[in-house]
Amino acid sequence: LAILSLYAAEFYSAGVRATATTRLWALNRISIVFAPLILLPLLHGSGSWTLLLILALVLAIAAGITCLAPAGRAGEELA
Repeated sequence: LAILSLYAAEFYSAGVRATATTRLWALNRISIVFAPLILLPLLHGSGSWTLLLILALVLAIAAGITCLAPAGRAGEELA
């Protein structure tokens, strides 16, 4: 999902980007804390294949979002 931040520079002003980036970094830090609490019991309860399938699904969703993102404003003059 980090690659989606590259699109932000083309679509949003600096103030909006700064606020969104700060909030998403905070959300990332919170998810780092809770991910092991969710994924480790899943690993022990359902096995490694289930965990790998969930992680592959998340990566596929992120790749799909990236592929479906708009082309951006490359080539347009800066105002």
